[in-house]
Amino acid sequence: MTTLLDNLQSDIYSFNKVANDNLHNLWDESETLLKELKDIEQSLTIDESLDISRLEKQSEKWYKNSINNLKAYNTGINKFSKSINNPKDNIDLDEAYTYPLNLNNYPVTNKEKSSAEREYDLKTIKLENREELIKAIILHLLKIGQCDVVKEIVKELPPDSHVEIDESLLEKFELLNKIVDDIVIRHDLHKVLDWFKAKYDSIVKSSPSGILNNPIPSTSQIEFKFHMLQFILLLNSKNALDAYLYSMNNFSKFIKDYLHGISPIMTLLLYNNSLSNLSPNQGKFSKMQDDRKLFEFITKLKHKFNAEKDTKKSNQAEFKFVAELLDSFDDINKNQSLFVNIANEFISEYCNDLKLSNDSSLFQSILAGYIYLPSFYKYNQIQSKFNKMLPSNANDNGDGNANEQLIINFDATYHFDLPFQLPDSNRFLFNYHPIFICPISREQLIPITDTSDNHSNEEHKNKKKKRSHSESQGNLNIAAVNPVVVLNYCQHLALRESVWHLSKKGTEIFKCHYCYKKHKFSDVTEAYFVDL
Repeated sequence: MTTLLDNLQSDIYSFNKVANDNLHNLWDESETLLKELKDIEQSLTIDESLDISRLEKQSEKWYKNSINNLKAYNTGINKFSKSINNPKDNIDLDEAYTYPLNLNNYPVTNKEKSSAEREYDLKTIKLENREELIKAIILHLLKIGQCDVVKEIVKELPPDSHVEIDESLLEKFELLNKIVDDIVIRHDLHKVLDWFKAKYDSIVKSSPSGILNNPIPSTSQIEFKFHMLQFILLLNSKNALDAYLYSMNNFSKFIKDYLHGISPIMTLLLYNNSLSNLSPNQGKFSKMQDDRKLFEFITKLKHKFNAEKDTKKSNQAEFKFVAELLDSFDDINKNQSLFVNIANEFISEYCNDLKLSNDSSLFQSILAGYIYLPSFYKYNQIQSKFNKMLPSNANDNGDGNANEQLIINFDATYHFDLPFQLPDSNRFLFNYHPIFICPISREQLIPITDTSDNHSNEEHKNKKKKRSHSESQGNLNIAAVNPVVVLNYCQHLALRESVWHLSKKGTEIFKCHYCYKKHKFSDVTEAYFVDL
């Protein structure tokens, strides 16, 4: 795979060089001929008897060179096309990785089906799992602003694919990309403030009689940060009057909850206004004094603010942001990290508004692998050395199972477990894991999957031999006889056995353990865990 990518990169470089060289030569030749024509035209206006026989030679030279350049360019295209369409390089990307995704996995539900039915189910499940993976890729690309790439991916999907892109959703992510570019690149907050205003107006409009019980929407903290930043940008551009008018129009709804953050920022308005009234004829020394006064003033303001901040336990995020604004007040546009961080906060808020997680499942998976790869490597090295140290006749009872008992102690109890403990500092990467714990019985379950991969089956069988029969049989029985079920009216999860007991063996109505909605035992269906 690496060799293929290297060859492709080399072919692209060669094609770019041939194309650029020949197209530039063609451009230069055309420019030279055009200049010659203009010179002849100007000369003819002065002397109509001028000999223009040289024009024919120039035209022939241009034509010959143009043909040669176009031929070389077309040769480069043909060579590149043959290279990328080489049958030897046609590979199935799913088979190109050392550890490919096992898209054949599906939950075990009914082992009494015939082999033909199970094979049909396997194909269907594989297609569904593949489409779930495509959806994850598309959502990741949308969140990072690659909307054009998403459109091309959708075009290349097979006609029978069920993956579709909602045009309205695509437009919303395109808007998100424009807003983020304005924030991070141009430091322009007009679009993001318009978005918050439209959201606030929609909340007010949807509330009874247009009045909110709480006049500040749930997005108040992130919206407050953007208004503070816009105020500082106006103030930083020496536009004190506009900054004052902006604060009058936008700060009133934040006064109740964010007064301690607004106060030091509004104080800057007074000092900035006094500087703007100074004479423009001041010398360099006077300007240096004013800069020193500004530095001393902001330093005192920060000390006072930090002292008050330490006494407050709530709204720490607000205090931290205001402190950062005070630190970079004199030239806010140079603090690029501030704009990047607040843009990331807005992305989270935007995705939350669309009922989507702002975390990319692809990014989280790659990050987890990157962080924990050293742990897996270290374990493999230690295990390899330990196996080499074992004597060949250790624990040999004559049954040919030498060393098996010693190796068992270093293997997982079953093939879903890791054989070593991962550091707790990065536990956040495993917020979503394949282990289900019933909230009623506290019983732990890993949803069992089946696969047509003979190698995986054989590996599973080998590992089953290394654990006790009772332990293995217990885990399998829990998954097969007592699966996870979904409560239809609220979509919460539990084990079937727990629901069976709650409903007094299916005879009574029971309440959900989370939301207390009422269900019958017949109102549950078996949960389906997508296993990629």
